[in-house]
Amino acid sequence: MRGKAGLLSLVFLVIGLDAFAGNGDLKQYRETFDLAGSDKYEIFIDVDAAEVSVAKYAGIKQVSVFMEYEDEIFRERVRFQPEKGRLKIILKSHKSIFKNKDTHARVEILLPSDVNLFVDARIKAGEINMDLGGISMKELTLRNWAGETSITFDEPNPVIMDFLDINVKVGEMSVENLGNARAKEIDINSGIGELIVDFSGDLVDGTRAKLDLDIGEVSITMPDNAGVKMKIGGFFKFLSAKDIDPDFYRRGAYYYSDDFESQKKKIYVKVTPGLGELSITR
Repeated sequence: MRGKAGLLSLVFLVIGLDAFAGNGDLKQYRETFDLAGSDKYEIFIDVDAAEVSVAKYAGIKQVSVFMEYEDEIFRERVRFQPEKGRLKIILKSHKSIFKNKDTHARVEILLPSDVNLFVDARIKAGEINMDLGGISMKELTLRNWAGETSITFDEPNPVIMDFLDINVKVGEMSVENLGNARAKEIDINSGIGELIVDFSGDLVDGTRAKLDLDIGEVSITMPDNAGVKMKIGGFFKFLSAKDIDPDFYRRGAYYYSDDFESQKKKIYVKVTPGLGELSITR
């Protein structure tokens, strides 16, 4: 019960953080970090509650960080360790954010395209917008406990991503042009809300993806530039309403695209729908 109560508190927090319109004194932090000392970096993002945006930086081997927040509620801490190839970006609340819902906090991070990055982001509540196209991303882990999450890869990843792991507990999640992430393994999990996933883009042959939603609607756009082998499983698969594109045919426990054998690239997808609707188009 305590876990459920905490989850509900986060939901109400996001509602209270609408537009992040607070009245307190604002403090700003801005810094640019030179990553020229290493060809790979770990980027850690740890935020209690904020509007968070991540995009590609025009600078070479540099990360730009901007934060704006109410000084009475938040404290920022940024730790740069070039000798370890590590950058930590932290915005934590030193007062109860549940008692101070009308707060303002904004975090903007610009990442380079010419350094291999391992990104681990953990946001307790807020709106997340990530445009990761053209960024050399080797790994991406994102945890958002409550809020709206939008991720897109408008350009292909210059390198092959080993693993992409996204988990949103409560809220809407949209992942566009996922093929351009060029990830070998994909794990997308949503608890309660709406999940939209579009596999368009420059897929890696043999990509394996798992999509899981507990309660809500799932809308998936499968790629037309790869053969698709798909399995729909889970405890609630018989209770979810399904609308599957006629381009797929069923054989045994799997669904196949009509061109599965003829396509040079293949993608293997497992979908676990919850209580709600499942729509799969191509």
